[in-house]
Amino acid sequence: MIQGHFISLAIQMPQRLDSPTGDYLVEIRDQFQLFGKIQRITNNLNEIEQRASEFLDQYSDIAFLWEQDLETSF
Repeated sequence: MIQGHFISLAIQMPQRLDSPTGDYLVEIRDQFQLFGKIQRITNNLNEIEQRASEFLDQYSDIAFLWEQDLETSF
């Protein structure tokens, strides 16, 4: 599934930016393992962001402690 997304992206580029001929399909096929690892990192970062958001939501009822300036509140 991920491979299909990268290949469709490579096909959409009509020509290389660094050369007047050719496309990116060779690089996509050669470096597919790299793209898989990048996807794994992206998935991990998304999960970390989601869990951090859930953690912060636990303290939303006392968020005024760090969102408001105490000097102006008093």
